[in-house]
Amino acid sequence: MKGEERYFAITEGDDTEEFVIQTLTGEFQRKGDNHGRPFYQKVPPKAGVPPPEVFIYYWDERDGESFSGWWFGKAVGGNEVWSHSADSAKLPPLGGWKIPFTGDVRDTFLVMPRSQKVRKDASNKADLLKSLEEEAQELITESVKSVEKARAAMRAFQTQQDKFDIEAIKEAHLDIQPHTQIFNDMIAKVEGSGLGDVSRAVLRKIREAQSAVAMEAQKLKVALPKASKQIQQKQSEVRDDKLLAEMMLGVNEKFEAAEDLVEKAELTFGLVEHAGEDEEEALKAAEQTETIAKQAQAAVKEGLGAIGQKLALLKDFESDTGRLKATDSLGTLREKLREANAKLAPFLAAKVESKQRVEAKKLDLEICELLAPAEKEVEAAEQIAEPLVAYAKVAQQAAGKAAEKTARPKAKAGDKTEKDGKDDSVQKRTPPNPEIVESAMHRVANAVTSLLGVTKVVEQKRHNQTVMFSHVLKKVLDKAEERVRAAQKRLDRIRSAQKEIKEMETAQNLMGDVEEKTQAAEEAVKVAEDAVRAIGNEGSLIDSEEEAIKVAAKAAAAAKICISMKLLEVKRFTAEAGIEAQKILTEHQTKLQAALQKIEDCKKQAGEKKSLLKRKDALAKVEVAEEHALKAEAAAEIILDDAQLKGMTSTEIREAGAITRKAADAAMKAAEEAQVLITSLQIAAKGSSASEEATAELSKLQARLKAAEATIAPFAVLPDVVEKQLKIQSVIDAAELQVSTAEDKVEAAAKLASEAEENPWPDSEAPPAPVPVEDPPPSSGPRPKTRAKPAPQAPPVMLSIAMENPVDRAKTAIENAQKALSVATAFIEAQVKDDKMPDDDAEGMNARLEAAKHKLTAAEATADKGFEQREVLQLIGDVDKKTIEAEASVEAVAKLAGPLAELMAKHTDDKDEGGSSSLEAALAEMKAAAKTAAANCSSVKTSIAVKRIQAKRLAGAAPEICREQLDELGEKIEAGLKRLTEVRQASMDRQFAKAKTTSTASVEKAGTKVAAATAAYKALLELSDGADPEQMQDVLSKAASAQGEASFALSAARGPLENVLNEAYDDGLKSETDDRVKEFEDMLETLSPLEKELDDMQKKAKDKEHKFVAACLLSEATDMFEQLEEKIKTMNDASAALVATDKGKSLVAQVRLGYVLQALRSHMIAASKTPETLFEELAKASGENGTIEAPKIPAALRALVPEIPELPELFGTKGEDDKLVAASFSALFCSGDAGDAANTSIEKDKFLDELKVRYICVGSVSMTQDLEVEESATLRKLEVSEILEALGPASKDEKSDLMRVFVKALSDDSEGFVTLAGSGGSTYLEVYSPALASIRKAEIAVADVSESVTQTIAYLKEKNEDLKTAGTSGPLGEVKVELGKLRVRASRAQASQGDSKRKVETAKKSHEAEVEAHKKRQQDVADKKVADKMVEDITELVDGMTTKAGEACDEAAKLVAGDSAISIKDLLHALKKSEADLQAIISETAKAQEQVMKVVTDQIGNVSKGPLVEARRLIFRLKVKLAPIPVNCKKQLSALEAKQLAAAQDAEQSVAAAVQEKVKAGGLTADSFFDKLRSDNDPPHSCMVQTAALRDFLKGSLDEEELKAGLAGFDETLSRLSVSGLVQQYRKCIKEVALTPNAEVKGSVPIRKIEPDEIIEVFGKPAKEEGTGLQRTRCRALKDLAEGWVTVFGNQGTTFVEKMDKPYVVCEAEAPLQESCASSSPELRKLVAGEVLEMVEGPREETAVEITRAKGKSAKDGATGWVLFKDEHGQCFFESQKLMTCKKSGALTDGFDISACSAIRKLEIGELLEMMDEPKEDEKRKVLRVQVKARTDGKEGWVTVKGNQGTVYVEESKLHWNCSKEVELENDDGTTRNLEVGEPFELLMEPATEMRGGKLLARVRSKNRSSTPDAPVEGWVVVGEAVLPWVFRQQVVQACSMMDGIDEHSTVVREVAANEEVELLEVPRSSDEDSNAFFSHVRATQDGAVGFLPFLGKEGKVLLESRS
Repeated sequence: MKGEERYFAITEGDDTEEFVIQTLTGEFQRKGDNHGRPFYQKVPPKAGVPPPEVFIYYWDERDGESFSGWWFGKAVGGNEVWSHSADSAKLPPLGGWKIPFTGDVRDTFLVMPRSQKVRKDASNKADLLKSLEEEAQELITESVKSVEKARAAMRAFQTQQDKFDIEAIKEAHLDIQPHTQIFNDMIAKVEGSGLGDVSRAVLRKIREAQSAVAMEAQKLKVALPKASKQIQQKQSEVRDDKLLAEMMLGVNEKFEAAEDLVEKAELTFGLVEHAGEDEEEALKAAEQTETIAKQAQAAVKEGLGAIGQKLALLKDFESDTGRLKATDSLGTLREKLREANAKLAPFLAAKVESKQRVEAKKLDLEICELLAPAEKEVEAAEQIAEPLVAYAKVAQQAAGKAAEKTARPKAKAGDKTEKDGKDDSVQKRTPPNPEIVESAMHRVANAVTSLLGVTKVVEQKRHNQTVMFSHVLKKVLDKAEERVRAAQKRLDRIRSAQKEIKEMETAQNLMGDVEEKTQAAEEAVKVAEDAVRAIGNEGSLIDSEEEAIKVAAKAAAAAKICISMKLLEVKRFTAEAGIEAQKILTEHQTKLQAALQKIEDCKKQAGEKKSLLKRKDALAKVEVAEEHALKAEAAAEIILDDAQLKGMTSTEIREAGAITRKAADAAMKAAEEAQVLITSLQIAAKGSSASEEATAELSKLQARLKAAEATIAPFAVLPDVVEKQLKIQSVIDAAELQVSTAEDKVEAAAKLASEAEENPWPDSEAPPAPVPVEDPPPSSGPRPKTRAKPAPQAPPVMLSIAMENPVDRAKTAIENAQKALSVATAFIEAQVKDDKMPDDDAEGMNARLEAAKHKLTAAEATADKGFEQREVLQLIGDVDKKTIEAEASVEAVAKLAGPLAELMAKHTDDKDEGGSSSLEAALAEMKAAAKTAAANCSSVKTSIAVKRIQAKRLAGAAPEICREQLDELGEKIEAGLKRLTEVRQASMDRQFAKAKTTSTASVEKAGTKVAAATAAYKALLELSDGADPEQMQDVLSKAASAQGEASFALSAARGPLENVLNEAYDDGLKSETDDRVKEFEDMLETLSPLEKELDDMQKKAKDKEHKFVAACLLSEATDMFEQLEEKIKTMNDASAALVATDKGKSLVAQVRLGYVLQALRSHMIAASKTPETLFEELAKASGENGTIEAPKIPAALRALVPEIPELPELFGTKGEDDKLVAASFSALFCSGDAGDAANTSIEKDKFLDELKVRYICVGSVSMTQDLEVEESATLRKLEVSEILEALGPASKDEKSDLMRVFVKALSDDSEGFVTLAGSGGSTYLEVYSPALASIRKAEIAVADVSESVTQTIAYLKEKNEDLKTAGTSGPLGEVKVELGKLRVRASRAQASQGDSKRKVETAKKSHEAEVEAHKKRQQDVADKKVADKMVEDITELVDGMTTKAGEACDEAAKLVAGDSAISIKDLLHALKKSEADLQAIISETAKAQEQVMKVVTDQIGNVSKGPLVEARRLIFRLKVKLAPIPVNCKKQLSALEAKQLAAAQDAEQSVAAAVQEKVKAGGLTADSFFDKLRSDNDPPHSCMVQTAALRDFLKGSLDEEELKAGLAGFDETLSRLSVSGLVQQYRKCIKEVALTPNAEVKGSVPIRKIEPDEIIEVFGKPAKEEGTGLQRTRCRALKDLAEGWVTVFGNQGTTFVEKMDKPYVVCEAEAPLQESCASSSPELRKLVAGEVLEMVEGPREETAVEITRAKGKSAKDGATGWVLFKDEHGQCFFESQKLMTCKKSGALTDGFDISACSAIRKLEIGELLEMMDEPKEDEKRKVLRVQVKARTDGKEGWVTVKGNQGTVYVEESKLHWNCSKEVELENDDGTTRNLEVGEPFELLMEPATEMRGGKLLARVRSKNRSSTPDAPVEGWVVVGEAVLPWVFRQQVVQACSMMDGIDEHSTVVREVAANEEVELLEVPRSSDEDSNAFFSHVRATQDGAVGFLPFLGKEGKVLLESRS
């Protein structure tokens, strides 16, 4: 039948994603006819692709009616089909197609011809186009509205630049922005519709509208930032100012705090200066200054940090003006803080500087004490060295004139004469006396030593950490160094003069050395001349003249160098001796030039003579060469004769050639030697003025030599015939060697091949059991894998085969033999080809090689047989092993079959549960064993197949043998498989039966579940579209549940069926041969229709479900947006109230109103008024009768100011503030506006209601029934922002310590107790105010809208994502478009929420700022009152203290400066009273200062702003007034103390003078006077007397009051030492003072100066000199016993000498008592430890001495340091070690005689050698030799000390010494030890001479060692080492026992602790005269206990040490 050629299959449903639909839809092309109708094939999607196998064809009724109709199938009439239509039309029908072919008709699937398809497409496109046009028009209409709105906003912006509404622009922008995306979606929808050109008009309209939208959106986008910028520009200054104010708030606080602290530090630093010399007060002030300065520094740092942070925040400023203003403001504060920080530098170091000033004074005194003696030494040195300096000055003038004379050109004779005359006058001077020079240098050395000591001390001080960081101490040291430098300059003048004199002596000594060198050079020249004359003489040594010339040149060079060096030395001289020395040296230079010229002449003569000798030598060598040439010619005659040569063998030819060649070589060698000599002579002749005769002679010799060489030349190489014969013979020999080698290798290979044939495997190994390459898994049957051809050495089926077997060895030997044969054959062929080997010889050797090859071929065949045998064994072995394993596994299965059959027979009905389980276990075991056996058989079959392939590759008969054996193994495996099948038959029947039962039940259950699901879906389809959503949801749920159960049942049925079939297939069963398998396949096939039925029902219900879902989504979205817009309205209303512009409703007005109402409530409570009473008072104050008018409310409130003082601060006093308060009252309490005159009355009910105390809940909290939280029940939970009315005042819960209040919730009238704030700081309730309530309400609304907007947007986003694949058609597509439109509304809502949120945040900040401002105003008022009161109180306190202190200081000053006529008694009483008054004032001042600081710290603290800051500043200024009070008082106290001390000292002096006068008058000594004071009651040996006895002794000598005052400072008892101090009084000089012979200063010539620390003995009481006011006393200086008068006190109060105890010294260790004042004087006796000696004279320093010190290293322990090398007497403490050092490398020989000895080894430079004997001179060679022993290896031998030319090889070491006398070593680390005698010591530098100051000695008298007290032993001791000063008060170093005596019967008084202080009562004494154990008689300061202490404690340590 004829039809259209092309058909189309299409679908109109939502099933495009189904695989079947995708397969069937498309274009089909007619391909032919079938059963009388055309059939069609699907057209490929693109050209070049094969057409899909999808056909539409017709099938008639030949196979039954059910098979008749049109089909979609994979092939025409094929088994695989997808769709069927029972229609029998001639052409494919339009509908009625079942998909799948057994299913229902798919109404949406159509098949139509192309023409119909075109018509349908056109109709669909028209409908679609219309739908798209309508939708596009709707969108365009909406966009036009948005565009118009945007244009209106833009016009307003452009025309009303100052009054435009930016919100309108924002709204327009938000409104128009979504349209761009909507249009993009619409364009995508149109373009994706497939309408093509038809949709262009729609697209054009959409794009035009989109363009308009984009244009306006762009305009709005550009305008929005401009508008925002303009608004921001207007608001920027306001915001920036506000931001700056906020910034400056914290910064100003920190700045002011820092500034205050800096000012405070500056004030307290002034107290340091006020303290003056009061160190304690200065230190206290400095500590206070540092503390405040550190606080100030921290505050400055904090301020700078805050400024830095604020500067970093300048980016927050929006305007340049604001940013610049902020930068200037912050920059100004920063600069001020930096200046303040710079001020703090000295304040921070105030304590250090204060201490350093004190230290500087002490350091200055210490340095001056050291420097003064040094400067005196310098002055003394200058006086002695004056002649030296004068002489040096004259010498310098003479040297200058001489130099001028040398430099100036020659002058006239007259001038010369005049100069000579002047020079003569200069030369008449005489040098100073050497003794004067020595004495001067001695003084200089002393001065240098002293200065060095000072410098060392200064340097040590400089390295002190304290000094390094103190400019005050550095100044002291700088001053000292300047004085040291000045002194050194003075010494440099002296040393310079001494240097000039020394240079004159040196200049004279230099000339002798030069003269010696010059004379030596001249003598050496004479020796050289003699040696040159002796050249050529018989017996003369060869080259001896060269050695002589070298010696002469060396001597001349040494002389020249010496003269040059001396010239350099004398040029540095400054005296005229230098000029004279230069003149003499110049003369020697002239002599030396003449000697050098003679040396050159000697060299020339020697050269000429030696040249003549060399020519003679050359002649002799030429003659030798000629002789050898003749010999070579004779030897060559034999081989030149051809006849003789032919008859000679090759051996004879070689021997003759060798002889000839030897002779020729000898001749050539002689010729070469002669040529070398001649050439050298010719070269020498060209370079010198050689004679023509010599040149001609050399030419003749050269010609003769050439002739000899010509004679030799023909015989240098053998003739060709000879060379050829020799080469042929060498080739034959080489060939013979290779052939023999090849034959040997062939023989060895043949032997190994035979062994391989007999035994292919080694004897030590069994045939290998090969491992298969691949073992296939048991569950599968892989195909056999092929492998590459195996190499001969390693068969591929083996992983490991022993390589060292006979076959391999034979193969290797054969290969080696083949190579050897090939090499030999190739070699012979190559030699024959090149005619290097005779043919006869070659043929013979080739025949031997052929025989060897045949033999090798036979061996190779033999080896191949062995190889084949090994391969067959190796190939079959693996398979055979596997076959055995497979048969064993089959047998194992067979063994299991019997027991299994018995179990199956017993349990045919499966009723026995226990038996059933055992049967199942047996079946499982059978199954597993069978599976293993099958796998093993399969593996063997695979291996056999592989081996068959490998066998084909074998050579010879091996393949056939292998095939036969493999066939046998294959048959065994087939038999095994057959038996396995038979054995398993019974068990398989059992398994199939059981599986059939289970599967049948599962299939039936699946059918039931599918039927139920179908019924549920039909109920869904029958439900109408307008059904109730809940009903629809219920039906949908039931359908989904039924579908899930059906799907699960189908899966549960299909799984077991597939498992049974898979196991059957694995066992090799098929449906064609086994009915059981067929039965299970049929059951599996029945599940497919059920699955299809379930899928069809699900698809039919899908559209219904989509409609329901779409309706639900749209309903939910609409409800959500209605709720959102209602919340937005509430939010906008709440936020609008916060930004109200009406004065009365503004936020500021509400805040102010809240504070006013709070004040009124507080007033009501305080005054116990009711709200009604307060209303009446305000009404009365406003002038109305019973009513209050809002405009008059400010006046009414001011009437309450006396009762409520804070009211003016709450609403201000300006008129503008009054209006604000009135407006706020009107807005809250009036029914109309404030401006409405008719409605300005305040409603009483509203007013009374607002006066109630209310709270607002700010944190979730519980309301309880009772006050106590723990025991009360919770009523309910309060929500945030709930309003509560207080029903009573707040009360405290004592148990929980919480404040709680009884309230009523206005929301539900519930009552209960609520906590105001938690213990952790959480606030739950705040006092209600209108402003706070508005803010809270707006915050909640904004948060509610924010949450709703977020939920709405998330909902739309989620649903949009869910509908992403829904397309644009259908119910879901439509709802998707609607939800897209709702996105615009959501965006608007989000923008509105953000705007309201900003308004709320702004309002909240304004509220917080107003609250803070209110708090600050209240705080300032309170602080002002407190500050005024504090300042008033402290001012009164300071003024009172200042007045009181001034009066007390004036009174003290009067006493200090008062008349001396007042009695001592009255004076002392007045002084004590004044002292008590001043002490009280100091104490009161300290308390006042503490009180002031307590006020500052406790009441003011660290506030940085407000009235308290100014109060703190004033208080600090007042405190500063207190600071001078203690200082002034202490100054007056010091003056009072000085006055008291002076009075007491005056009284004591009077007592001492009276005692001295009476003692002298009575002729008593100190001891006899002490005995006189004893009473009869005192013990005989007591060292104490009563003070009363002294008072009685002096009665009548002094006034009673004066005597009492003089003895007031004494205890009740006096010790022997105290009494001795009264008899003899001593003072110590503390400031340099003159010793004069007379009492009057005026007119007296000083005897000398008394230096600081010098001790004097005074006589009598000091007397005041009239006229000068100086206190003078007569005295005797202990230093030199000079007597005279000194000033005790100056007229300005300066003390020159102070009182001290009588001077004693104590021996702390054994020390000598010497005869005179010299440390080297004779010793009288030894002083023992504990002896105390009375100082009679001294101490004074002995004269400085010169010593030698050296630095070195001890060989004992490697310690390095300094030692005394030689003392002042010239005694050396070291002796040389007799070591020699190698200076120049030489030989160590085994004998003295150089010519007859052998070298032992070479000596290295620096090597040390021990001298074994004194050096000896070798008379023959004029060298000095010495026998030595090497330190490094101990070898002994002889070395040359000095050569005959003066070369020094070894010299005695000056660095290695042995200690000869024990001496101290000062180590570098500061420790010391003594070097032992004999200890080796190596010097590290040359010993240096230095001056050492003399020791300090004192003359002493000892009483406690003499038997007769009246005959004391006197002598001199060295002070400062073992002997130290001894004082009366000392400290105990170690804990010990105090005894009541010093004998063995003594008892313990008490224990004495370490560091306890004691007073010495007498000098220590021993228990008996012969004992050296001394005891000190002491009295403890702590409790007055008296007893004896041993002088030496534990370990011999001194028990007591001095306290001063």
